[in-house]
Amino acid sequence: MHRVSPPVRSALVGAVIGAALTALVAVNDQAPIERTGPKIVSAFLADWRHQFVGTYVVVLNWERRTAAGGRLQSTETIAQRPPDTFSRGLGTIDARRGDRRLACAEGPSGRLDCRDAGALPAYATVVDQRVANVATYLRGPARIYDVERQQPHCYRLKQVVPVRFAIDLSFGTEAFFCFDPVTGALRSRRTVRPSSEDAEVAASIRTFVTDADLAPKPGTPGGETFGAP
Repeated sequence: MHRVSPPVRSALVGAVIGAALTALVAVNDQAPIERTGPKIVSAFLADWRHQFVGTYVVVLNWERRTAAGGRLQSTETIAQRPPDTFSRGLGTIDARRGDRRLACAEGPSGRLDCRDAGALPAYATVVDQRVANVATYLRGPARIYDVERQQPHCYRLKQVVPVRFAIDLSFGTEAFFCFDPVTGALRSRRTVRPSSEDAEVAASIRTFVTDADLAPKPGTPGGETFGAP
């Protein structure tokens, strides 16, 4: 049997390792993204629901960049302990306590003052409707978006109808979402439109919610309590 000289042996080993690495890279590069289908759509809708039923406080940094070079930044805080919810950002406040809507604003003291603004549907009903609305975009032959699950709890929604028919949709022409698997909170979102691109990234997420994170009860002392309209 012929012996292989050390230089030749080294060359052969190097060639084998190189071929193996090349094959490994090729496999990774060609690993298919899970495309749209009933299971993928259901997974997205489950995460979409989770963000409304989870208990958490998330602080999101929001930024919009326009095609003309404009830039706008803001911070949004969302606190949830369903059915109590509170969100504040972009100059607006949205608050709910039980099945009542609250109208809130800062009083002269700088603290929030709220008044009862009327009855709301049961929270479970609201969540069901939000999920059902999004499902109409994703299911059936008339769907507007295809869904790709890029990694667990992260998705890409790609518009599949002509732009002129869906330019004002909330998900734009393309949107990317990542959800926190524990709380359901939004970790990141990027929405692409022909004229702008919005990005949201969670600066912090915590799993406990205190009364101070939510809207104060109507009539709570500490500022100028709104009177009934």
